[in-house]
Amino acid sequence: MKEKARACAIFPEIGEEQKNLLRELERKCNIEIDAKETNYGGKDGLDYAIQRNPDTYVSDRESNEVLRYVGENKESLDGIILFPGWFDRRFFLTGLPTLFVDTLPNLQLGFKEVIKCFKFLC
Repeated sequence: MKEKARACAIFPEIGEEQKNLLRELERKCNIEIDAKETNYGGKDGLDYAIQRNPDTYVSDRESNEVLRYVGENKESLDGIILFPGWFDRRFFLTGLPTLFVDTLPNLQLGFKEVIKCFKFLC
C-alpha cells in the first residue's frame, strides 16, 4: 500500500461539517490531514475589520501558532490546504505546495483574493 501523503488543512473555524469533510478526504485520497484553525485574516482582514469597527481588536496569535506548526513540521508535510475565509498571506510563503479550496465558485471571491495575493507576492 502506498504511504499516505500528509497535509495541514487551515480553516477559519472547524465545526462538524469541516470534520466530516476531512474524514472523507482522508478516506478517498489516502491522505493524513492535520486540521488547524485560525480566524486571523492578516493585514487585509484587519484593515477591513477596522473600517467596520475602529475599536476592533484582532490577534495574530492563532495564525502565528499555525505558521510555527507548519514550519516545525515542514519536512513531514507534503502541502497545505487553505479553506475559505480571510487568510494570512504568510501561508503562501511556506514553500509548500498549497491547495486553495473555494466553496463559493459561482462568486469566485476566494479565487480573486488568491490571485490578488499571488500578484502581490510575486
